[in-house]
Amino acid sequence: MTCSIKIHFKYLRKVLAVPSPTFFGVTPIGRILNRFSRDLDEVDNPLPYWGLWLLLCAFQVVSSFSVCAAVNPFVLLMYIPVGYDCCIAAKVYLCSTLELKRLDGVSRSPFLNLVSDTISSYNMADAFAKRCKELLNNNMKFYFIMHAASRWFDMRTDWFVSVIIGTVALLAVATKSTIGASVAVLINSLTYAAQLSSTFQRMTTLSTRMENSMSSFERIAHNSSLEEEGDQCTKTPFLQHGPVPAISSLKKSHCGIEGTCRSYSKMFPLKVAKK
Repeated sequence: MTCSIKIHFKYLRKVLAVPSPTFFGVTPIGRILNRFSRDLDEVDNPLPYWGLWLLLCAFQVVSSFSVCAAVNPFVLLMYIPVGYDCCIAAKVYLCSTLELKRLDGVSRSPFLNLVSDTISSYNMADAFAKRCKELLNNNMKFYFIMHAASRWFDMRTDWFVSVIIGTVALLAVATKSTIGASVAVLINSLTYAAQLSSTFQRMTTLSTRMENSMSSFERIAHNSSLEEEGDQCTKTPFLQHGPVPAISSLKKSHCGIEGTCRSYSKMFPLKVAKK
């Protein structure tokens, strides 16, 4: 709880201190709301929970693999091709799901931005309802594809685990007299192998969700490193040369600026032009 409060207030102070033209002028309000709502919620609530369950599932998977290999060492020969295929499928899935997660966040920002526009509008219910429907449909496309990719990867992991279970069962029957294991030990290895179907799938799902949640933490960390508006003022003194003039001498003073152009940033138009 203390860590969550510190992250939230540090992030809030950083956003309030950034220069308004260079940040709020180019960043949609929906994206800012998305950082404070969805991304902070991802870091606070599900990330520690998924991390704990990932450790428990990983321990169960390693235990199941170790028991099957200890009962019948020939199973180790099947671990190599199955593990290689599983790594390839996991790499393809992680690359796609990270991009889909990013697109899901980008397509959600206009919908959140529509909320602030709705508050400041009047007598535009039909137009906003139509626009809201379009934005939701666009966001649901990436949300559906992301879950379809998750089911695709779950189906591949079920295939790999089924190959291991079938190998353990065949080797238990074929090498029963060779390895000299009792029936109880063989049944125990089959029981642990059968548990891999759900445990291994849960472990891969949790690892993928943690990887997606870390992208939210990376976005928060990036915005927390923004330059504050008062940094340049504190580093450079206001008067570098000469003594401070008296107040009486400034009563009838005049200041003029000629032949200059100024803008908030290079990406913004000129606000003060030459005359």
